[in-house]
Amino acid sequence: MALSMYQACVPVITQMLNGLAGVLDKFFQTYCLVDQGFVKRNSEISVKEHVAQVAKQLGDEVTIRRFVRFQVGESA
Repeated sequence: MALSMYQACVPVITQMLNGLAGVLDKFFQTYCLVDQGFVKRNSEISVKEHVAQVAKQLGDEVTIRRFVRFQVGESA
């Protein structure tokens, strides 16, 4: 009986975990710089992917140490 109860719960738990993974992905794309879309490429790639491409072109390691956030319509 316990085994059949476990087997009945597996699909529900799997669905819940998949939903949670989607929510976490959306959160990181919104709030984490390296997971956000790279603006100069119309968000076709993430900042992390762009940094990796630049590092490969340079043949060296590239690290983001700091950044400045601008909002549309805002000037420096």
